[in-house]
Amino acid sequence: MMKESVCLLFLIFFIAITGLAMREMVIIFKDGREIVFDSSEIEKVYYRGSDENSDITGKWYGDKGIRNIYINKQGIYSIQLENGYTWSDYVLYEGDLMIFKTPYPIPIEYFLNYNIPEDIAEKGQKIIKKPDEWLFLLSEKGNVLSGQKNCFIITFSGDKLFDIDFVERNSEWCR
Repeated sequence: MMKESVCLLFLIFFIAITGLAMREMVIIFKDGREIVFDSSEIEKVYYRGSDENSDITGKWYGDKGIRNIYINKQGIYSIQLENGYTWSDYVLYEGDLMIFKTPYPIPIEYFLNYNIPEDIAEKGQKIIKKPDEWLFLLSEKGNVLSGQKNCFIITFSGDKLFDIDFVERNSEWCR
């Protein structure tokens, strides 16, 4: 590790003295393979599993029908609904935007959590072609994830499914 740090410092020093601009980032694996990236295209570099996500690590309380959310340092979240149904996945990032999704196809238990009868849930499951998702930004104080939820709304009566709409609505989770 010390040798790699010295080499990196030497490279930075060499570039600073010679005025060369770095154009490529090269990753060299132990077996000799290399991957080259155009550095002007790179927005962010990090190690998965690092403390990258420590600012959102912990227990959150969310939106309608959600009992709680746990997010660990590796960016894995677990959402538990009021009816006990739970799923886990990785937080997806697009810049500062964090994306949390339901499993797809959406499980029957997810529908049941929102008091949708099982026969309507089974019909809806066949029609819905994408997961529900939360698109969040972290507040300055780090205690609120807020943004929007892209989700479905089912209109039904008895055993008749009338309509499925896809809507965006405001949503937030708090520590």
